[in-house]
Amino acid sequence: MAVQYPASTGARILVMDDEPAVLAVATEFLHYIGYRVDGVVNGHEAIQAYQRAAESGDPYGAVILDLFIDAGMGGKEAIERLREFDPQVKAIISSGHARDPLITNYVAYGFAASLLKPYRLRELQDTLASML
Repeated sequence: MAVQYPASTGARILVMDDEPAVLAVATEFLHYIGYRVDGVVNGHEAIQAYQRAAESGDPYGAVILDLFIDAGMGGKEAIERLREFDPQVKAIISSGHARDPLITNYVAYGFAASLLKPYRLRELQDTLASML
């Protein structure tokens, strides 16, 4: 029997991850549960995309930021800059490092939630549903 997932709000979600496979899975999961998704590979691209979306009148409902980016700005710096632009940004920090203090104490860093990789569809859906 297939698992029924609740319908999404149809919100627009921005995902930042420098690992193509992770970005592809996150995008596929989010599309499957009804979100509109854009993907970027570093913090600079995330900030630019977020600002463009806000200025276009079709803002992101939430952003998912990878904590560590090999060749660029990661989630910790990106959230600081996003908060300067939009203090109300709804951001989720994502990492495969469960014991990192930023993952365990995400609120202190300006995040609304944290997600551990590898993603699980239900966890991703529940986290976004609680935020949106």
